[in-house]
Amino acid sequence: MEDNNKRSIDTTQEIENVENNKKVKINDEPSSVEESSSVNEVSMTSLEESSSVEVSTTNVTEDSSTVDNTKEETNTENENNNNNNEDNSSKEKQTEFKIKIEKLPQYINIPDLRKIFQKYELRFWKCKTNLKWDFAFASFKSEEERQDAIKKLDGLRIKTSNIHVIPINDNKEKKFEKRPSNISRKGNVKEPEPEDTRTPNEKLMDQVTPFWRFEYKKQIFKKSRINRKVLSAMVRNFEQLGRYMEEKQKSQLGWVKEASEANHGLICPIDEVVKSPVLTHYRNKCEFTIGHDFEGKKTIGFLLGLFREGITVVLGIEDCVHVPEKAKAVVKHFQEYVRNSDLDAFNRKGHKGFWRLLTTRFYKTNEDMIIVQVHPQDLSRERIEQEKKNLITFFTDLMTKIPDLNITSLLFQESDEVSNGATEKTEMEVLIGSKYVHENLLGINFRISPNAFFQVNTDATQLLYTTIRDWCIDSVGKDKKIVLLDLCCGTGTIGICMAQYFKRIVGIELCEQAVIDARYNAEANGIKNVEYICAKIEDAMKGVFNKIGRDEEVVAVLDPPRTGVHVSVIQAIRECAGLKHLIYVSCDANAAIQNFIDLCRPTSNKYKNNYFKPVRARPFDLFPQTRHCELVIDFKRD
Repeated sequence: MEDNNKRSIDTTQEIENVENNKKVKINDEPSSVEESSSVNEVSMTSLEESSSVEVSTTNVTEDSSTVDNTKEETNTENENNNNNNEDNSSKEKQTEFKIKIEKLPQYINIPDLRKIFQKYELRFWKCKTNLKWDFAFASFKSEEERQDAIKKLDGLRIKTSNIHVIPINDNKEKKFEKRPSNISRKGNVKEPEPEDTRTPNEKLMDQVTPFWRFEYKKQIFKKSRINRKVLSAMVRNFEQLGRYMEEKQKSQLGWVKEASEANHGLICPIDEVVKSPVLTHYRNKCEFTIGHDFEGKKTIGFLLGLFREGITVVLGIEDCVHVPEKAKAVVKHFQEYVRNSDLDAFNRKGHKGFWRLLTTRFYKTNEDMIIVQVHPQDLSRERIEQEKKNLITFFTDLMTKIPDLNITSLLFQESDEVSNGATEKTEMEVLIGSKYVHENLLGINFRISPNAFFQVNTDATQLLYTTIRDWCIDSVGKDKKIVLLDLCCGTGTIGICMAQYFKRIVGIELCEQAVIDARYNAEANGIKNVEYICAKIEDAMKGVFNKIGRDEEVVAVLDPPRTGVHVSVIQAIRECAGLKHLIYVSCDANAAIQNFIDLCRPTSNKYKNNYFKPVRARPFDLFPQTRHCELVIDFKRD
């Protein structure tokens, strides 16, 4: 096929240009021949103009009497160039004859389509598709060529699909105008949005606790609907995948239809949302930004919006219903201290200011941790050391003003990072007490380091862990010895809380400090049947299963970060044929849905051994007043 048939291609892959011996990176956004050709024409015109100027300059240097003639020649050349541009633009207005190719198999790309066109001797002008599409567009320079393509391609079988080709009436002279903002996609006039009469504090509450206006019964209803949508979306995803699979793989998805019919469109049955025992002031950890309010006053609270949207205003947290009253009292007093300081609050735009972040961690053991993060700027070490002494004095006196405040850990951290938030890149210095606090969960005492993850709602977490324990046990015979794999174990809370019910616990975690905390927690509670491995899950799984005895049954709990785990982790889980039972604990089911699908997709070279099936799900409300919810899904396979 000629090069002019390859000029406009929409795909993310790199296509090698054989003639020029170089690779061209193609943009994801749709491109057009007229855009690329116009760019070429502009560059050619520029060359002609520059050459004409050089000629005229030469004439001037040779003979000054010919200057006027040269100007006339230059003007003439410019007029010719303008005429050429008009001719080129008139060529660009040529009508294109377009077709749409439907029902393409998945992952058909531009080179695949080019081979098909070459096989049937079709000269397309431009072509566009995407690896995620099941359709493509192609354009021809005449109606005869378009009809020839329709005749040869319509009904053609490609892999498992019979494609369908239809003509599209599309004229290049037609200019697509942007739809006005007050017009809907259906052409209806939208009603003007009502004026936002919320106060700044109400906007902040809508941002951090968007369900605060609803009664708790309605909050539970909304969270139930969110999680049900995830389970129904799984059904739709498998239906879409089945369209492009071979019959052998497609037959492995028969259970999806049966499950959907049995569960009213869901991939598995789902229980009612388990309600939180505490509805307000439940967060045991809060991070407060130190910045400026609308009036420029130094303020401790939450950002009103996102920094990437240019918002740097910080508002107070007096009305926030999820923040404990003790934390509000600490913020109020420390804000007064910061305002009286001659050092300014940190500003991310100018990267100036000293005070950055205040973190509180308050637990039921009456051990309180406070972390003050600052930016050192260009202050001398003597000045920074003086500020540390001032903080020790301030927080020591503060414990006399707030009766239930018991600071057992006051930490100081310097950070010159651009973004706000806790960081592990710099050490934290202990100003008061120790570097750790403790919390009691299901009768087990856990040590918590400054950056360690620990569920923010202790009371609701106990309900969550009880369900996980029961689900791990009830599917295994009583005469079986159960080995629990605690994947993404963190500080070991899940495994340690369940150690007495299992023969062995094997925790796998990538964060070295978390593994140190987990080992300490097990030893401090006298638990001997636990083992912790600091490694990637995909690297550690095979070694773990080599140590599993024949009389042992394996159950795994996967409690990953909000976005889920990498596909390599799911592949490693699938490859362990001895693992028949997996409990997935997700704090954002929408973000982790691809993990769910990969666990259940048919067997292939990439996803080996038998697939899992979700058999039940149960949501837990660990975050009242917000839209977030933990979803526990029970996966099993034969």
